[in-house]
Amino acid sequence: MAVLKTTAQVRSLLNKLVGETAQVITVSTNASPSVQTIAAHGYSTGDVIFVVGMTGNTNANGLRTAVVINANTFSMLDFFTGSAVNGNGTVGGSPTAARVKAALTPGDLDDLQTTLQRMNVKTTGQDENRANESSISTILGA
Repeated sequence: MAVLKTTAQVRSLLNKLVGETAQVITVSTNASPSVQTIAAHGYSTGDVIFVVGMTGNTNANGLRTAVVINANTFSMLDFFTGSAVNGNGTVGGSPTAARVKAALTPGDLDDLQTTLQRMNVKTTGQDENRANESSISTILGA
């Protein structure tokens, strides 16, 4: 059963979750599915990535599963639902993506999802008013 976490516990969990330096997303398409570009991203299909900072194609933000197209581009699935992430704009803001560490337990992700949902943060990335990014930035202390 998932456990509701405090803000400090969520910050710690997110820091544990993100496993490498974030890479800048230079292109994000308004397509179905949306395609992201990061030069020489190094991802493999199935990698879990955390996308933040996208102000144009806000659907891209969130916990995602990469579907690699080539060495520079990939589309994404919503981590929690498995649905394709479709575009709702183009690149904007200062978007980044970081691969998530594999050393998490399913309970860690359940706790994170439960806490974000109780905080009224949308985990699907369908965030029209920027509350999701703002909440996650507040949690991370950014």
